[in-house]
Order: sequence, then C-alpha cells, then structure tokens
Amino acid sequence: MATSQHAFKPASCPVRTRLIAELLQAHTDIAAIHNLELDALLRGDFEADAQLIRKLADARIRRDAVVQELREHVAEHGC
Repeated sequence: MATSQHAFKPASCPVRTRLIAELLQAHTDIAAIHNLELDALLRGDFEADAQLIRKLADARIRRDAVVQELREHVAEHGC
C-alpha cells in the first residue's frame, strides 16, 4: 500500500482527528447498509431493497461531505 501525504498522523489536530473518525464511521455505515441491501435483494424483498438503496445513497452523500470537509481542512491548515 502506497503511503500518502495525508496518511493518518496520531498527533494530528483535533478537527482532523474528528473528521477522520467521522469518515471511518461513514464507511462502516455504508458497508452495513450495503450488506443489508444485498440481503434484502437476495431474499426478494424489493420494498426493503428500495428503502435501503435510498439509505445507501444518503450515507454516501454524508461520506462525501466529510471527505470534502477533511480535504478543505487539510488544505487550509496543513495538518
């Protein structure tokens, strides 16, 4: 795995640490919703599948917002 200039640094600022925690949680949420969506699809529960697809889209929007906030913070503060 290649290292990145934006790799997690344990001594980073509290805002960056919070945003990274939010990003990790967002990815965890996306994975959990995706698994539920796949399960509903395999069971033929298309109503639940449709609801979970919407939840998955919302979770991805939240993730993208955190990524953008993190990028802006790192660019502005250099941490």
